[in-house]
Amino acid sequence: MPKYMLTMSAKKDGVILTNSYSFEAKTLFSEDMLINDFREFHPGHEDIRVMSYIEIAADFRMKPIIDNSPALSKLAYA
Repeated sequence: MPKYMLTMSAKKDGVILTNSYSFEAKTLFSEDMLINDFREFHPGHEDIRVMSYIEIAADFRMKPIIDNSPALSKLAYA
C-alpha cells in the first residue's frame, strides 16, 4: 500500500497551526477532501491549506502530488 506524507496549516484565534501526518492509503485524496476532513476533525479552524501532499515510494523517493509550500511560504496570513 502506498505511503504518503501530508502537511496542512490552519488558523484559529489568530494563531497559525501546522500539522504533519504520515499514513498509508489505497487511493489518492483530493485537496478539497483533505481540507474538508481537516475541518471535520478540527472545528473552529479557518483558512485551512494543504501545504504539501507527497507519495513516498518504496525506494524512499518522494513524488509531490500537491506542493503549495513555495507559494504559501511567501504569503502571510491576513
